[in-house]
Amino acid sequence: MLSNSCIGVQGSAHYNRPPLDHNNWSRECLSYLSNQSVVKMARNPKDSRLLQKILELNNYDHIQKILEVLSSIYEVMICESGHALFVKLVEFCNNQQLHLILSTFQFHMDLFLQTAFTKNGSMSIEMLIVLYRVISYFRDLATNVNGCCISLDVCIDHITNPLRKELLERIVNQSAYFAHDPSRNYVVQHILKLGDIEISNKVHPST
Repeated sequence: MLSNSCIGVQGSAHYNRPPLDHNNWSRECLSYLSNQSVVKMARNPKDSRLLQKILELNNYDHIQKILEVLSSIYEVMICESGHALFVKLVEFCNNQQLHLILSTFQFHMDLFLQTAFTKNGSMSIEMLIVLYRVISYFRDLATNVNGCCISLDVCIDHITNPLRKELLERIVNQSAYFAHDPSRNYVVQHILKLGDIEISNKVHPST
């Protein structure tokens, strides 16, 4: 028999919205997850969508629990529902959690290769690599004369927290350097248009 916690979590996900008592639902999610096989859920389309909704709460403990999928990352990433969950998981992981994902591949190269040779697995890996490369080489992208700054703007619009915040922070920290070049300043102006007051206040005044 399903517990009240289970019914509440599944019902809210089914209707694509959390209940009004958001904090209480968050606690119910953690209680629910503690009694479930996250790997098994990830491979089931309906349960995968439920996990994705829970990830949208952006709760550290929820994410840590869902990271249990790393124990069977190959099985999770090669199926469509598992791939969808992995994409959402990367969006909400902090740097430490993302490093854990990368370390899993680093220490299990055989699984990395097996995953890379599958359609869904390769897409997941490509996404992870692209996001990290964009953050690592944002300055080169912003200053490239062939229009890479436009590609950087696209990434800014599509990367979500916390990677998006890290990328924005790195760009505004270099805003003084970007200020006097049209292509470089284009990226800074794009950030200002986002309307993020916290980030905008960090932009160098000369921009």
